[in-house]
Amino acid sequence: MNVNEARLHAQELDAQDALSSLRSHFDIPEGTLYFDGNSLGPLSFRSREVLHRTIEFEWRERLIRSWNEDWLEMPARVGNLIAPIIGAAPDTVICADNTSINLHKALMAAVALRSDRSEIVVDINNFPTDIYIAQSVANQFGMKLVAVTADEIIGAINANTAVVTATHVDYRSAQILDVEGITKAAHEHGALMVWDLAHTAGAVPFHAEALDVDFA
Repeated sequence: MNVNEARLHAQELDAQDALSSLRSHFDIPEGTLYFDGNSLGPLSFRSREVLHRTIEFEWRERLIRSWNEDWLEMPARVGNLIAPIIGAAPDTVICADNTSINLHKALMAAVALRSDRSEIVVDINNFPTDIYIAQSVANQFGMKLVAVTADEIIGAINANTAVVTATHVDYRSAQILDVEGITKAAHEHGALMVWDLAHTAGAVPFHAEALDVDFA
């Protein structure tokens, strides 16, 4: 397939894309083709409107009253909007902080529940920050970090494993890990499972409740 044929094929796929109309919801600079939404999504017109209301009304006018009028309940309310995207049960998702901070909190909570064990198993191809955080948690609890490839995770889980953590979709190759198999293996050995869904949510189906995922 030459360049012209590839362009025509891409245009045909665009014409068939059920989501193509959503592009009009975003304020993307003219002539820009943006493919880095996994890192920083483009500005939506709706986001601009909401931010304007937050600044001009909720913050400037209502001041501290906004906490009781709306802000305190917002993390749970937004969490319930996210829950169906990852197949989680209602009232089990909270919108808070960022991926790294939330991963640290989830790992700390999970390891505290298995503090009598000595190892944390991590996918060596995780996003680097995930590995740094897992190492930090392991150090805090005096545990050993066992870093292996995705194919080696199940074999690395044993009676010493406190927690297993991995990213469902590899941020470089788009490899999708075996959630069911890895989670099941962790539970069979009494370990807890923490999944990073940063590159999963809204991109590929996920069923957190059905898969009995502990933390995500």
